[in-house]
Amino acid sequence: GDLLSRHQRWRSESGLKGSSPIVHEHHLLSMMLQYAVCYDRLNLKGLLCTELVWRRLQLHESAVSENPEFPSYEGARHFMGIQQRRASALIAPSFSAHVAQELSKEAAIMKEKRKARESRV
Repeated sequence: GDLLSRHQRWRSESGLKGSSPIVHEHHLLSMMLQYAVCYDRLNLKGLLCTELVWRRLQLHESAVSENPEFPSYEGARHFMGIQQRRASALIAPSFSAHVAQELSKEAAIMKEKRKARESRV
């Protein structure tokens, strides 16, 4: 079936009320993707904007999967591929991962040095 049929199926199985803002946004995102494919004839595979729409749909579905009455958006930044930064800092996620890895290596070295000092005492 198409994306709008999929949305209707998800809505009926999700446990959410039809008036829920989550249902409304899920429907809107599904419509956007449906129109992009059927009317605009876009190849969605190569578009970052549609990647974000797919991720948002998955985020909503995951958020309500455990408890529709109290959806949890914990981990949303991972779903969306967005890292929260203070003061709108622009830092590449791959660079942040590299820095974290280097800091971890340094911490391991410091820990081993401390253990060596303690064993001598």
